[in-house]
Amino acid sequence: MPWEAHDLNDGNSIPGIAFGTWTLGNGQGVIDQVDQAISVGFSHVDTAQSYRNEEEAGRAIRESGLSRAELFVTTKYSGLNGLDIETSIQNSLKNLGISYVDLYLIHHPRLATPDIPTAWKKLEEIKAKGLAKSIGVSNFDVRDLEILLASAKVKPAANQILLHPYVYARQVPILEYAAKQGHSIPRTFSSSS
Repeated sequence: MPWEAHDLNDGNSIPGIAFGTWTLGNGQGVIDQVDQAISVGFSHVDTAQSYRNEEEAGRAIRESGLSRAELFVTTKYSGLNGLDIETSIQNSLKNLGISYVDLYLIHHPRLATPDIPTAWKKLEEIKAKGLAKSIGVSNFDVRDLEILLASAKVKPAANQILLHPYVYARQVPILEYAAKQGHSIPRTFSSSS
């Protein structure tokens, strides 16, 4: 794709745009749309447990014919079915049919249970085990990131946020904070965009 990669603060890089599966639902349509996205050059597929389409995205990834190293896969811990982070990453990897994700995110600060520092420590362990190359968060605001950074041994590589003209003013504080802290805010692409 013509979009250049962006360096993350952990030494890895992320494609400048991703194909998001948020609004796709599940079933054969997801497989077809992810397959089409990959066929036109998208190298980053973004999914999450709560989207309930990791299996379909994984099937399209596996059927693409590309090697695992040619694709960047993001998924998110969503607290689905009350599962803990360790069980959830294993389920996501199984659903996706891969041995690691490139980026694993806590989908929302309210899902960081029992608290943000404890949940973040679990993500650091997942990274140390090689189950995720990079770890980060999603939908965290300045206060949430300050709590996380106060005890983090590994800084989040990303804080994925909603960003478009209608929410830009609301997101300015997190954009400014991220720039000062060295976070990379990945851009996502949704089929509904």
